[in-house]
Amino acid sequence: MKAWRALSQALFRASFDVVALAAVAAENDSDHSKRGKESLFADLVIECRPKGKRRRSWDMTVQGVTNSPERKNLEAIGLALAECVNRGEGDIEALFDNHVRRLQVNRVLVGQGGH
Repeated sequence: MKAWRALSQALFRASFDVVALAAVAAENDSDHSKRGKESLFADLVIECRPKGKRRRSWDMTVQGVTNSPERKNLEAIGLALAECVNRGEGDIEALFDNHVRRLQVNRVLVGQGGH
């Protein structure tokens, strides 16, 4: 969670808004080096735009298929990140937990607290 918090703060300080998110396939799930390990096989793509560039900060789209717990977790953390960046406030972990509940999924490989 520490890295997500740092990313949200950096994007806010750089005067960006998050305008779109997408969970996309990232890794070959049959890769030998991934077997038996807790690995994510999707990435979160975060599209940003400089603040004030003809788009309302709350007008955001979520793309991609989020039909697995892993991808729903990425959507939840992406939405929490967007709220923190676009509003300039908020507890990213609490927002993440709210989105996890709304999406009706358990946490998957997104640590709590400073992890």
